[in-house]
Amino acid sequence: MSKKRREIGYYLGVDVGQALEPTALAIVARDYDHDGEDYPLECSYFQELPGGTTYPAVAARLSGIEKAL
Repeated sequence: MSKKRREIGYYLGVDVGQALEPTALAIVARDYDHDGEDYPLECSYFQELPGGTTYPAVAARLSGIEKAL
């Protein structure tokens, strides 16, 4: 009996808010095997940064998340 090889792909998404709008960060995971079968997408992480968060602070948070993956 052969074992199916499965992989998980992670996608990091960001919706940068304007001056007073919040910024949304999300990590979506896709689990799939190599026989072509796709599995549902799953939001494995979501964070909302408050409006007024500076762009450098958003970039620093994204960098920290990316390093943790």
